[in-house]
Amino acid sequence: MPKLLVLELTPDQKSDVEGLLRRRELLRRTRMRAACVRLSGQGRAVSEIAGILRLHPVSVRRALHRFAAGGLVALADAAPLRAFR
Repeated sequence: MPKLLVLELTPDQKSDVEGLLRRRELLRRTRMRAACVRLSGQGRAVSEIAGILRLHPVSVRRALHRFAAGGLVALADAAPLRAFR
């Protein structure tokens, strides 16, 4: 059985995640990762978040680990690779 993974967010982190989710130009995958973080910060389990957002639990865990390792900036997609000439 996987270890329980729930993030404990500081008030500043909660505010930052909410601010990120209010942005209109946010990419879909970044929004999904931020939503995972917000729900985890509310005390919801990975399986519950996966059901709410209709994601695979592995995707939820990846988003939460990504945030834990790199903070808010880690939720964004990586810049696309440039083609070699």
